[in-house]
Amino acid sequence: MDNLIYNNKILIDDKTTYTTNNHLQIKVASIDFSENKNFIYKYQLLPIQKKWITTTSNQISFNDLPPNNYELTIKSNGKENSLKFKIAPLWHQTLVAKILFWLIGLISFIGIILGFRKKELVKQTKKLNAQKKLADFELHALRSQMNPHFVFNSLNAIQYFITKNEIDLSEKYLVKFARLIRMFFDFSREKEINLKDEINLLNGYLEIEKMRFGKDFNYKIDVINDFTVDRFKIPAMLLQPIVENAVNHGLFHNKGKGLIQIYFTFITKNSIKISINDNGVGIEKSKEIQKNSLKSKLNKNKSTNVIKERIDLLNQTKKWIVTYKTTSNNNGTSVNLTFTKNEYSQSDIN
Repeated sequence: MDNLIYNNKILIDDKTTYTTNNHLQIKVASIDFSENKNFIYKYQLLPIQKKWITTTSNQISFNDLPPNNYELTIKSNGKENSLKFKIAPLWHQTLVAKILFWLIGLISFIGIILGFRKKELVKQTKKLNAQKKLADFELHALRSQMNPHFVFNSLNAIQYFITKNEIDLSEKYLVKFARLIRMFFDFSREKEINLKDEINLLNGYLEIEKMRFGKDFNYKIDVINDFTVDRFKIPAMLLQPIVENAVNHGLFHNKGKGLIQIYFTFITKNSIKISINDNGVGIEKSKEIQKNSLKSKLNKNKSTNVIKERIDLLNQTKKWIVTYKTTSNNNGTSVNLTFTKNEYSQSDIN
Protein backbone atom coordinates (compact mmCIF):
# COMPACT_ATOMS: atom_id res chain seq x y z
CA MET A 1 0.00 0.00 0.00
CA ASP A 2 1.26 3.46 -0.97
CA ASN A 3 0.61 6.80 0.65
CA LEU A 4 -2.75 7.76 2.02
CA ILE A 5 -4.30 10.67 0.12
CA TYR A 6 -6.80 12.64 2.21
CA ASN A 7 -8.61 15.39 0.35
CA ASN A 8 -5.86 15.37 -2.28
CA LYS A 9 -3.14 15.72 0.36
CA ILE A 10 -0.75 13.07 1.57
CA LEU A 11 -1.25 12.14 5.22
CA ILE A 12 1.78 12.88 7.36
CA ASP A 13 2.37 10.33 10.13
CA ASP A 14 -0.90 8.71 9.02
CA LYS A 15 -2.84 11.35 10.90
CA THR A 16 -5.21 14.12 9.82
CA THR A 17 -8.03 16.32 11.12
CA TYR A 18 -11.62 15.72 10.19
CA THR A 19 -13.25 17.76 7.45
CA THR A 20 -16.77 17.48 6.09
CA ASN A 21 -17.31 15.65 2.80
CA ASN A 22 -13.81 14.21 3.06
CA HIS A 23 -12.27 11.75 0.60
CA LEU A 24 -9.63 9.13 1.42
CA GLN A 25 -7.69 7.32 -1.31
CA ILE A 26 -5.17 4.47 -0.96
CA LYS A 27 -3.09 3.09 -3.81
CA VAL A 28 -2.52 -0.67 -3.70
CA ALA A 29 0.39 -2.47 -5.39
CA SER A 30 0.75 -6.22 -5.86
CA ILE A 31 1.69 -7.88 -2.62
CA ASP A 32 3.60 -10.74 -4.28
CA PHE A 33 5.42 -8.36 -6.72
CA SER A 34 4.27 -10.48 -9.65
CA GLU A 35 3.95 -9.12 -13.12
CA ASN A 36 0.21 -9.78 -13.04
CA LYS A 37 -1.38 -6.38 -12.88
CA ASN A 38 -4.92 -7.67 -12.48
CA PHE A 39 -4.44 -9.33 -9.15
CA ILE A 40 -7.38 -10.02 -6.88
CA TYR A 41 -7.39 -9.07 -3.19
CA LYS A 42 -9.70 -8.49 -0.27
CA TYR A 43 -9.76 -5.51 2.11
CA GLN A 44 -11.47 -4.50 5.30
CA LEU A 45 -11.54 -1.10 7.06
CA LEU A 46 -12.13 -1.40 10.75
CA PRO A 47 -14.17 -0.40 12.61
CA ILE A 48 -16.68 0.62 9.93
CA GLN A 49 -16.57 -2.54 7.78
CA LYS A 50 -17.51 -5.88 9.28
CA LYS A 51 -17.21 -7.84 6.02
CA TRP A 52 -14.33 -8.30 3.64
CA ILE A 53 -14.61 -6.72 0.22
CA THR A 54 -13.04 -8.31 -2.86
CA THR A 55 -11.72 -6.14 -5.68
CA THR A 56 -9.17 -5.96 -8.53
CA SER A 57 -8.82 -2.15 -8.42
CA ASN A 58 -5.45 -0.72 -7.52
CA GLN A 59 -7.17 2.09 -5.61
CA ILE A 60 -9.45 2.04 -2.59
CA SER A 61 -11.56 5.07 -1.81
CA PHE A 62 -13.64 6.07 1.18
CA ASN A 63 -15.90 9.10 1.48
CA ASP A 64 -16.90 11.17 4.49
CA LEU A 65 -15.18 9.10 7.16
CA PRO A 66 -16.06 10.25 10.69
CA PRO A 67 -13.35 10.92 13.30
CA ASN A 68 -11.87 7.64 14.59
CA ASN A 69 -8.85 5.33 14.69
CA TYR A 70 -8.84 3.14 11.57
CA GLU A 71 -7.04 0.00 10.45
CA LEU A 72 -7.06 -1.05 6.79
CA THR A 73 -6.16 -4.71 6.16
CA ILE A 74 -5.51 -6.25 2.72
CA LYS A 75 -5.30 -10.00 1.98
CA SER A 76 -4.08 -11.57 -1.25
CA ASN A 77 -2.64 -14.99 -2.04
CA GLY A 78 -2.39 -15.91 1.63
CA LYS A 79 -0.52 -12.73 2.47
CA GLU A 80 -1.79 -9.90 4.63
CA ASN A 81 -0.79 -6.28 5.09
CA SER A 82 -2.24 -3.65 7.46
CA LEU A 83 -2.15 0.13 7.69
CA LYS A 84 -3.31 2.22 10.61
CA PHE A 85 -4.28 5.87 10.47
CA LYS A 86 -6.27 8.36 12.49
CA ILE A 87 -8.79 11.04 11.64
CA ALA A 88 -8.76 13.40 14.61
CA PRO A 89 -12.03 15.11 15.60
CA LEU A 90 -12.53 18.86 15.58
CA TRP A 91 -12.68 20.55 18.99
CA HIS A 92 -16.49 20.51 19.10
CA GLN A 93 -16.52 16.80 18.21
CA THR A 94 -14.44 15.75 21.17
CA LEU A 95 -15.97 13.96 24.15
CA VAL A 96 -15.07 16.85 26.44
CA ALA A 97 -16.77 19.33 24.13
CA LYS A 98 -19.86 17.11 23.87
CA ILE A 99 -20.05 16.81 27.65
CA LEU A 100 -19.62 20.59 27.92
CA PHE A 101 -22.39 21.20 25.38
CA TRP A 102 -24.62 18.76 27.23
CA LEU A 103 -23.98 20.53 30.52
CA ILE A 104 -24.61 23.94 28.94
CA GLY A 105 -27.85 22.64 27.46
CA LEU A 106 -28.90 21.13 30.78
CA ILE A 107 -28.07 24.32 32.66
CA SER A 108 -29.94 26.38 30.07
CA PHE A 109 -32.96 24.09 30.32
CA ILE A 110 -32.90 24.29 34.11
CA GLY A 111 -32.51 28.07 33.84
CA ILE A 112 -35.56 28.31 31.58
CA ILE A 113 -37.60 26.12 33.93
CA LEU A 114 -36.49 28.18 36.93
CA GLY A 115 -37.26 31.37 35.00
CA PHE A 116 -40.79 30.21 34.27
CA ARG A 117 -41.11 29.04 37.85
CA LYS A 118 -39.87 32.37 39.17
CA LYS A 119 -42.27 34.22 36.87
CA GLU A 120 -45.13 32.05 38.10
CA LEU A 121 -44.10 32.61 41.72
CA VAL A 122 -43.96 36.36 41.14
CA LYS A 123 -47.41 36.20 39.57
CA GLN A 124 -48.77 34.15 42.47
CA THR A 125 -47.10 36.47 44.98
CA LYS A 126 -48.68 39.51 43.32
CA LYS A 127 -52.04 37.77 43.39
CA LEU A 128 -51.67 36.86 47.06
CA ASN A 129 -50.49 40.38 47.89
CA ALA A 130 -53.46 41.82 46.01
CA GLN A 131 -55.82 39.53 47.91
CA LYS A 132 -54.17 40.44 51.21
CA LYS A 133 -54.33 44.11 50.39
CA LEU A 134 -57.96 43.71 49.40
CA ALA A 135 -58.71 42.14 52.75
CA ASP A 136 -56.84 44.95 54.52
CA PHE A 137 -58.77 47.58 52.62
CA GLU A 138 -62.03 45.80 53.32
CA LEU A 139 -61.27 46.09 57.02
CA HIS A 140 -60.14 49.67 56.50
CA ALA A 141 -63.29 50.36 54.52
CA LEU A 142 -65.38 48.79 57.29
CA ARG A 143 -63.92 51.20 59.82
CA SER A 144 -64.54 54.08 57.45
CA GLN A 145 -68.17 53.02 56.95
CA MET A 146 -68.98 53.85 60.54
CA ASN A 147 -68.04 57.47 59.91
CA PRO A 148 -67.43 59.18 63.24
CA HIS A 149 -69.46 62.16 62.01
CA PHE A 150 -72.42 59.92 61.27
CA VAL A 151 -72.25 58.23 64.68
CA PHE A 152 -71.73 61.58 66.42
CA ASN A 153 -74.62 63.22 64.57
CA SER A 154 -76.91 60.26 65.24
CA LEU A 155 -76.17 60.32 68.96
CA ASN A 156 -76.67 64.09 69.04
CA ALA A 157 -80.01 63.63 67.31
CA ILE A 158 -81.06 61.04 69.91
CA GLN A 159 -79.96 63.40 72.69
CA TYR A 160 -81.86 66.24 71.05
CA PHE A 161 -85.08 64.22 70.96
CA ILE A 162 -84.62 63.23 74.59
CA THR A 163 -84.03 66.82 75.75
CA LYS A 164 -87.17 67.83 73.83
CA ASN A 165 -88.97 65.08 75.77
CA GLU A 166 -89.78 63.32 72.51
CA ILE A 167 -89.21 59.91 74.02
CA ASP A 168 -91.06 57.93 71.38
CA LEU A 169 -89.15 59.58 68.56
CA SER A 170 -85.81 59.11 70.33
CA GLU A 171 -86.58 55.43 70.93
CA LYS A 172 -87.55 55.01 67.29
CA TYR A 173 -84.32 56.72 66.22
CA LEU A 174 -82.26 54.57 68.58
CA VAL A 175 -83.87 51.34 67.33
CA LYS A 176 -83.14 52.26 63.70
CA PHE A 177 -79.61 53.28 64.60
CA ALA A 178 -78.93 50.00 66.46
CA ARG A 179 -80.44 47.98 63.60
CA LEU A 180 -78.21 49.77 61.07
CA ILE A 181 -75.08 49.13 63.12
CA ARG A 182 -76.05 45.45 63.38
CA MET A 183 -76.36 45.31 59.58
CA PHE A 184 -72.95 46.93 59.21
CA PHE A 185 -71.31 44.27 61.32
CA ASP A 186 -73.25 41.39 59.75
CA PHE A 187 -72.43 42.40 56.17
CA SER A 188 -68.83 43.33 56.98
CA ARG A 189 -68.03 39.61 57.32
CA GLU A 190 -69.12 38.96 53.73
CA LYS A 191 -67.13 39.74 50.61
CA GLU A 192 -70.35 39.89 48.58
CA ILE A 193 -73.95 40.50 49.56
CA ASN A 194 -77.11 40.12 47.52
CA LEU A 195 -78.76 43.21 46.12
CA LYS A 196 -81.75 42.92 48.41
CA ASP A 197 -79.56 43.19 51.52
CA GLU A 198 -77.63 46.09 49.98
CA ILE A 199 -80.88 47.97 49.35
CA ASN A 200 -82.04 47.29 52.93
CA LEU A 201 -78.72 48.64 54.23
CA LEU A 202 -78.96 51.82 52.16
CA ASN A 203 -82.62 52.27 53.08
CA GLY A 204 -81.81 51.90 56.78
CA TYR A 205 -79.03 54.45 56.55
CA LEU A 206 -81.12 56.97 54.59
CA GLU A 207 -84.07 56.57 56.99
CA ILE A 208 -81.84 57.72 59.84
CA GLU A 209 -80.52 60.64 57.79
CA LYS A 210 -84.10 61.63 56.96
CA MET A 211 -85.00 61.62 60.66
CA ARG A 212 -81.98 63.84 61.32
CA PHE A 213 -82.63 66.31 58.48
CA GLY A 214 -86.43 66.21 58.71
CA LYS A 215 -88.59 67.51 55.87
CA ASP A 216 -85.56 69.02 54.13
CA PHE A 217 -84.38 65.59 53.03
CA ASN A 218 -85.90 62.91 50.80
CA TYR A 219 -84.58 59.85 49.04
CA LYS A 220 -85.63 57.34 46.43
CA ILE A 221 -84.32 53.84 45.72
CA ASP A 222 -85.56 52.20 42.55
CA VAL A 223 -84.72 48.97 40.69
CA ILE A 224 -85.12 49.33 36.92
CA ASN A 225 -86.19 46.22 34.97
CA ASP A 226 -86.36 44.27 38.22
CA PHE A 227 -84.45 40.98 38.22
CA THR A 228 -84.26 38.72 41.28
CA VAL A 229 -82.58 41.24 43.59
CA ASP A 230 -82.40 38.58 46.29
CA ARG A 231 -80.01 36.45 44.17
CA PHE A 232 -77.75 38.98 42.43
CA LYS A 233 -74.63 39.75 44.46
CA ILE A 234 -72.26 42.73 44.48
CA PRO A 235 -69.15 43.53 46.59
CA ALA A 236 -70.18 44.34 50.14
CA MET A 237 -69.86 47.68 51.94
CA LEU A 238 -69.02 49.74 48.87
CA LEU A 239 -72.13 51.78 48.06
CA GLN A 240 -72.93 53.16 51.52
CA PRO A 241 -69.82 55.39 51.82
CA ILE A 242 -70.59 56.84 48.37
CA VAL A 243 -74.13 57.65 49.50
CA GLU A 244 -72.77 59.08 52.75
CA ASN A 245 -70.44 61.36 50.78
CA ALA A 246 -73.43 62.57 48.78
CA VAL A 247 -75.30 63.41 51.98
CA ASN A 248 -72.46 65.02 53.93
CA HIS A 249 -70.64 66.85 51.14
CA GLY A 250 -73.48 67.53 48.73
CA LEU A 251 -76.78 67.96 50.48
CA PHE A 252 -75.40 69.24 53.78
CA HIS A 253 -74.44 72.56 52.17
CA ASN A 254 -77.60 72.78 50.06
CA LYS A 255 -79.99 75.49 51.18
CA GLY A 256 -82.98 73.87 49.50
CA LYS A 257 -84.54 70.47 50.01
CA GLY A 258 -82.10 67.64 49.54
CA LEU A 259 -82.80 64.60 47.41
CA ILE A 260 -80.86 61.37 46.97
CA GLN A 261 -81.84 59.07 44.11
CA ILE A 262 -80.39 55.59 43.73
CA TYR A 263 -81.14 53.51 40.63
CA PHE A 264 -80.25 49.86 40.02
CA THR A 265 -80.39 48.93 36.34
CA PHE A 266 -79.67 45.38 35.18
CA ILE A 267 -77.65 45.30 31.96
CA THR A 268 -77.27 41.53 31.66
CA LYS A 269 -77.71 38.58 33.99
CA ASN A 270 -74.24 39.16 35.40
CA SER A 271 -73.92 42.93 34.97
CA ILE A 272 -75.60 45.85 36.71
CA LYS A 273 -75.37 49.64 36.62
CA ILE A 274 -75.87 51.67 39.80
CA SER A 275 -76.44 55.43 39.75
CA ILE A 276 -76.27 57.57 42.91
CA ASN A 277 -77.53 61.09 42.28
CA ASP A 278 -77.90 64.08 44.58
CA ASN A 279 -79.11 67.65 44.02
CA GLY A 280 -76.41 69.13 46.21
CA VAL A 281 -73.99 71.97 45.58
CA GLY A 282 -71.63 69.88 43.44
CA ILE A 283 -68.02 68.81 43.97
CA GLU A 284 -66.35 72.13 43.11
CA LYS A 285 -68.61 74.16 45.40
CA SER A 286 -68.19 71.59 48.14
CA LYS A 287 -64.39 71.91 47.83
CA GLU A 288 -64.62 75.68 48.17
CA ILE A 289 -66.71 75.35 51.31
CA GLN A 290 -64.33 72.78 52.77
CA LYS A 291 -61.22 74.92 52.28
CA ASN A 292 -61.81 76.40 55.70
CA SER A 293 -62.35 72.94 57.19
CA LEU A 294 -59.12 70.95 56.82
CA LYS A 295 -60.45 68.06 58.90
CA SER A 296 -63.56 67.70 56.73
CA LYS A 297 -61.42 67.84 53.58
CA LEU A 298 -59.07 65.14 54.82
CA ASN A 299 -61.96 62.88 55.81
CA LYS A 300 -63.60 63.23 52.38
CA ASN A 301 -60.32 62.60 50.53
CA LYS A 302 -59.62 59.57 52.72
CA SER A 303 -63.08 58.11 52.08
CA THR A 304 -62.84 58.74 48.32
CA ASN A 305 -59.36 57.18 48.15
CA VAL A 306 -60.56 54.09 50.01
CA ILE A 307 -63.43 53.67 47.53
CA LYS A 308 -61.16 54.03 44.49
CA GLU A 309 -58.51 51.69 45.88
CA ARG A 310 -61.11 49.05 46.69
CA ILE A 311 -62.43 49.27 43.12
CA ASP A 312 -58.87 48.92 41.75
CA LEU A 313 -58.29 45.86 43.93
CA LEU A 314 -61.60 44.31 42.87
CA ASN A 315 -60.52 44.68 39.25
CA GLN A 316 -57.15 43.12 40.04
CA THR A 317 -58.82 39.98 41.37
CA LYS A 318 -60.24 39.42 37.83
CA LYS A 319 -63.48 38.24 39.40
CA TRP A 320 -65.13 41.61 38.91
CA ILE A 321 -64.92 44.34 36.29
CA VAL A 322 -65.94 47.53 38.07
CA THR A 323 -66.17 50.97 36.49
CA TYR A 324 -66.53 54.18 38.49
CA LYS A 325 -67.39 57.57 37.03
CA THR A 326 -68.39 60.85 38.69
CA THR A 327 -69.99 63.86 37.00
CA SER A 328 -70.83 67.04 38.87
CA ASN A 329 -72.11 70.59 38.40
CA ASN A 330 -73.85 73.26 40.44
CA ASN A 331 -77.08 71.27 40.32
CA GLY A 332 -75.65 68.17 41.94
CA THR A 333 -73.43 65.14 41.55
CA SER A 334 -73.94 61.79 39.86
CA VAL A 335 -71.85 58.70 40.59
CA ASN A 336 -72.24 55.82 38.13
CA LEU A 337 -70.87 52.35 38.76
CA THR A 338 -71.10 49.14 36.77
CA PHE A 339 -70.43 45.70 38.26
CA THR A 340 -69.77 42.85 35.84
CA LYS A 341 -68.82 39.36 36.94
CA ASN A 342 -66.05 37.74 34.95
CA GLU A 343 -67.04 34.25 36.05
CA TYR A 344 -70.74 33.68 35.51
CA SER A 345 -72.18 31.45 38.21
CA GLN A 346 -75.63 29.96 38.32
CA SER A 347 -75.33 29.93 42.10
CA ASP A 348 -75.27 33.72 42.07
CA ILE A 349 -78.08 34.32 39.56
CA ASN A 350 -81.00 32.20 38.50
